[in-house]
Amino acid sequence: MYSYEERILAVQIYIELGKRTAATIRSLGYPTKNALKSWYREYERSLDLPKDSVRSRSKYTDEQKKTAVDRPRVGGFGERFVEAAVVAGWEGEAVKNLLSGVLVGST
Repeated sequence: MYSYEERILAVQIYIELGKRTAATIRSLGYPTKNALKSWYREYERSLDLPKDSVRSRSKYTDEQKKTAVDRPRVGGFGERFVEAAVVAGWEGEAVKNLLSGVLVGST
């Protein structure tokens, strides 16, 4: 997450450098190409950026997350989602089994 000051500085430098993404990132050492372009689009719309960084809503509902932790191979949820669930603080035997290489429900 970048502060308001870091984001607005990046947008200002991006504009000064003629909207050259690579040059801006090279000079600052941050952000990613997509983040910079997103910040610039927001700046164009409102001539400012939100003071707080805005998180997009979660791709998955809480119910889907719980299902994925309990049954990681059902409904298209896989290991990457379960690892994200662990980082987010979800717990459960299914997560422990998956991370140790044992699939839930396998014999």
